[in-house]
This record gives sequence, C-alpha cells and structure tokens, in this order.
Amino acid sequence: DRIKGKSLSMSLENLLFNADGVRVIQNEETDTDTLLSPTINAAIEHEQEEEAEIIKQIDATHETGFGSKGIGWVGGFCLLLNNVTGPGIVSLPIMFQQSGWIVPIVLMIIVTIVSSLAATMMVKAMSLVPGNSHFQSRVELAGLSKIFLPRPLYFLTLFLLVVSLMSLNVTSVIVSAQVADGALITIFNWTIGLVIYPFHKFGFHIEHSIGEGQNTPFGNDVIVISLGFLIVLAMTIPLGYFNLDDNIIVQVICVVIMLFIVLIIWSIDSVYAIAEDTSTGSVPVIGGWQNQLTVVGTILFNYAFVIAVPSWVNEKAPGVSINKSIWSSTICGTILFIVIGLLTGYAFQYLGDVQLLQVLTNQAEANISNAFLRWVIKLSVILFPVVTLLSSIPVFSIIIRYNLVESGYFGTNHANLWAVLFPWLFSVFFYAGSGLQIVIGWVGLFVNGFINFIIPILVYLYALRQQKRLRRMRKFAQAINEDDGIIIDQEIGVDFRVLPHWIAKKLPPFWIGITCIVGLSVAITATIIIDLVELIKYNNDVFAN
Repeated sequence: DRIKGKSLSMSLENLLFNADGVRVIQNEETDTDTLLSPTINAAIEHEQEEEAEIIKQIDATHETGFGSKGIGWVGGFCLLLNNVTGPGIVSLPIMFQQSGWIVPIVLMIIVTIVSSLAATMMVKAMSLVPGNSHFQSRVELAGLSKIFLPRPLYFLTLFLLVVSLMSLNVTSVIVSAQVADGALITIFNWTIGLVIYPFHKFGFHIEHSIGEGQNTPFGNDVIVISLGFLIVLAMTIPLGYFNLDDNIIVQVICVVIMLFIVLIIWSIDSVYAIAEDTSTGSVPVIGGWQNQLTVVGTILFNYAFVIAVPSWVNEKAPGVSINKSIWSSTICGTILFIVIGLLTGYAFQYLGDVQLLQVLTNQAEANISNAFLRWVIKLSVILFPVVTLLSSIPVFSIIIRYNLVESGYFGTNHANLWAVLFPWLFSVFFYAGSGLQIVIGWVGLFVNGFINFIIPILVYLYALRQQKRLRRMRKFAQAINEDDGIIIDQEIGVDFRVLPHWIAKKLPPFWIGITCIVGLSVAITATIIIDLVELIKYNNDVFAN
C-alpha cells in the first residue's frame, strides 16, 4: 500500500555502482547507456505500477457513497469555523476567570498559527499523493497515513483519529442534551428522564428545575436517559447518514445564527451587565499557576479541526482557495473565543460545573426586567446548541465514516454503526456531573493534541522525504533515458504551497514542521505529566482527609 521509495532509491544507487564497474571493463564497442537502460526502465515501470495501484485504491473509495466536489468558499469557511467554534466554547469563560486573560490569549494566537500550518501541511501531503496533485482524487487522513507513514504509525493514527472524533461527538451530544432539557424546563416547566444509576433511583423522574451548581435537572451524580437527550438524538442521527456536501447548507445557516447570537445578543447582554454594575464575574490578568494546567488541553480541544480538513478538501469545488479558507476561519474563530471569553468572564460568575448557557439563563431571570429582552436571551440559549454544537455532531460522524471506510477494514454499514450510533451510547455515562470537563481536559491532552497537530505535520514531513527520494531517482533515470520518451513529473503538487514563496525561502516549511513537532511534543507531554502529578496529589489529600 505504500510507495517503497527507499528500496527503489537504493536499487538505483547499486546500479550506479554497477555502472561504474561496467565502465572499467568497457571498450570502444560497449555502450554503457544501453546496458543500463533496460534495468532503469524496469525500476521506473515498477514504481509507476505501484503508483497506479495507490491511485486505484484511492479512486475505489468513490464507489462507496462519498460526496461530490461542490463545496464553495462560503460553505468551506462555515464548515471550518463551525469545527473551530465547537462544544468547548462554553468552557472559555471559566478558563478566563481561573487562568487570567494573558496566558489563554497568547496560547490561542500560537495555536491558531500552529493549527493553520498543520492543516495546510497536511493538504500539501495530500497533493503529493500520486495522481492527486490537483486534488482530483480522494484521500482522507487515514489514507495519507497509510501511504506515507510506517505501518505501526498508520494504525496508531487511525486509532487516535477515531478516538478524537468520538470525544468531540460525545461532548457535543452532552452539551446539546443538557441544554435541550434546560429548554424544556424553560418552555414547559418540566422534563422527564429514565434514571439508570444509582439503582435505588431507577425509574422515570419528572423534574421542574435545575438546582444551583447542577448541570442537569436530574443532578450531577446519575446516569440518565432524558427527554432532551432523545430529542437531540432524533434530530442529528439522520444527518449523520448524509455526505459532507449534503450538510453544507446546514453549516451556513448555523454559522450565521451563531455569529448573531454570540456577537450581538450575548455581547450586548454582557456589556449591559458590566455597565449596570450587575456583573458578578472577574477576569484577572493572570491566575494562579495551578489554574494554568488545564489551559493547554482546553485550547487544543477548541482548535481540534485539523482532522476535518481532508474531508473538506476532497469535496471542495475547484478554484476554492485552501489557504484563504483555513486561515480566515481560524482567525475568526480566535477573535470569537477572545470576545466571548472576556465579555462573559467579566460579566458573570461560574460556580461548580455550571456552564455559560445555564448562567445566561439564570442571570436573565434575576437581572433583566424587560420581558422581551429576557425572552431573547432565553431563546438564544436554546438556539445556540442547535446551531453550533448540534450541527457538529453529524459532521464528526461523517468524517469517522469516511476514514473507517477508506481504511478498508469497515464496510459502509459497519462504519455507520461506529460513527453514528456508538457515540450516543457512550454519551449516556457522561451526561451528568463533571464528565464534560474530564473529557475536554484529558482527551484534549492525550489525543487531540497529537492527532490534530503532530500527526498531520509528521505525515507532511514523511511525504516530503519520500518526494525527495522519488525526484532524485527520476532525475537520474531521466538523465540516462532522456531519449527513451519516458514522461516524468519533476515536481508533484506544485500548485499548492504551505506558505507564500517569499516566506518559504526564508522560513522553509520543513524546518517549521520540525520545530512545531518538537515544541508541541514537549508542551503536551509536560502538561500531561504536571496534570497527572496534581491529580495524584489531590487524590492523596482527599484520601488523607
């Protein structure tokens, strides 16, 4: 399944050695080129056959129900922005209040640059796949790792990819279901759920309010299948069976509504609370060092969009600028994060596990006397999970399905089972309590950082290394067979660049990739170790008390 550039390159080096040996004994009647040409031609033909086999495997995926190449710039921008501003956005105000504003903003800017570079580097690797220099074929992240990475790294990539997307899906389900139950209470003054655990509470429970410090009407220490959970399930599962290009109209509508909610309604509400001295929150310049430990994981979780880029590139319309789409969406997402984190952090206080959406609802009841404005705030809280969190669930399911099918180990039906249905079964156990923060923090550190940043850059570096070998081999073969009519591409994928040419001359993307991998690996590993040490110390203190 992979281009064996190394072995082919070594065989050509042996030919050079043998050629020198032939020249030692050659005489005037011996033509070295005629002795070498058949062997070189055989090597080139072998390489071309392997490339043709890869192209055949990639093109075969078109027969398994993938989308068409019709996503325009607006659709791509909205899709990427929706992936950047996913479920973790509701955790930003708490992060700003606990960690201060300097560290999160600096890290957001750094991660914006690194994530955008990781995405464009992975796209460059896609263009280096034989027969895909203009993205005319199809290859997902799983296919890229299968082509360019060693086999153990390929299986690791496939595993991390599925786990990462599953965690994003689970979190989206949790937040959407919690807000759906809150909306039912706001509108109808009740919601119902089947409590499974603890066993002495087993049965149907009707709740009329959400207690202070509680995420759900049923408490924080239960396993429950609620009515809100079932409503979200019924709305999203059908969309998960569609293709990516079929979901673009939903993405566009959702992004427009989301921007209106966040930049107009919530921003005005926060500014009003600050101006009227009804604000209860505060954002320090920098928080305690112990509060900085979760910042990296939370921010990485919010920028976990890179793994969705190959699916978008495969179905984007010809002529859509990849660099403009990626950079504009990440920059807009960062601005949105900073605005919502600062304003809602200064305006409101967050106790326990309570998220932004519940705080907005509570403060509207307590501090806004105008009935219409209070209704607008509550409506925005109800719509937000529908237009952002809810819209991301089908996309993650589609990307999981695409990669599982392309791996060759799953048929479409089995892939749909794992991609569409399994996240809902798993989400039941994290619906209540602090499970959301645990998923965001730990999966963000252990999985999302590696699969969204390190693996894409690693694929890019392996692809460049392989391209260099093939180009060296082809140039040598062309020099010997220049009259044999062999057609050889001297550069693959030249139409797409990671950076503008004038920047790449001073800052080669290859060394930028190496620097990013080293820096990210150190940062992620150090944060994981620190978090584990703090967790052990906390558990020891609890046990001692």
